[in-house]
Amino acid sequence: MKDPHLVDPIYFHYKSGLENTKQSIDKLKVEIESTNSHLDKTEADPGDRRQYLEILYEQQHKLEKLQQEKLYLSQKLSDRIKSDAVEYKKAFDAKKTWPDPAEFKSFQLENTLKEGQDKEWDSEKRIKELTPKKETPKAATGQEASEHH
Repeated sequence: MKDPHLVDPIYFHYKSGLENTKQSIDKLKVEIESTNSHLDKTEADPGDRRQYLEILYEQQHKLEKLQQEKLYLSQKLSDRIKSDAVEYKKAFDAKKTWPDPAEFKSFQLENTLKEGQDKEWDSEKRIKELTPKKETPKAATGQEASEHH
């Protein structure tokens, strides 16, 4: 097979993610242009200007993350094409099925777990989750005194 990656569901998952990310980037760039135009129009009102600056900052931060994701997915696609060529040859020589269904199941499980996690890190929330709960002393609740009677 000349292009084994064209039958690989993991490759298509990355490709789909890359296309979605590119669309999100294009959409966000339009939103940034709109915010910039509103910002130019609100030079006189400091309250509106500050609000648009905050929105612009958030949009630019999101754009940076999307561009990083685009780079990541582009690299994953490239790596997948190379590994598919090697793995397909090995599977063909060993007369095994390819792509490996077990690998795809594992990939799906990993993605499900990743999607279930919070993308933002809140250190205070993590501290509360990981700090053991303090138990109230029995003497303070009055249980100890009633146990002796």
